[in-house]
Amino acid sequence: MNPIVLKEKISEFLKEDLGFGDLSVAFLPGGTPLSGSFIAKQSGIICGQEIPQATYDLLGHATYKPRIPDGAPVKAGDIIGTVSGTAQNPTIW
Repeated sequence: MNPIVLKEKISEFLKEDLGFGDLSVAFLPGGTPLSGSFIAKQSGIICGQEIPQATYDLLGHATYKPRIPDGAPVKAGDIIGTVSGTAQNPTIW
């Protein structure tokens, strides 16, 4: 995937979705540690594992770790990746 096009598209999507900021973390003190998992909703084949980290690179302060590589089969409920970072309300928009 072309990294320039990927960054442009992610920026467009974030501008649309975040609007005036990320309300999910707006009331947390800056630097609050957060973590989460990406879970497959249905069976399929994984692809695009570079997209979450590219998104977090734009937002800052988070690291995505794929747990299943692109091309691997998954079933509903499988953890496909994890993210850890700190609460940060994006100010680039």
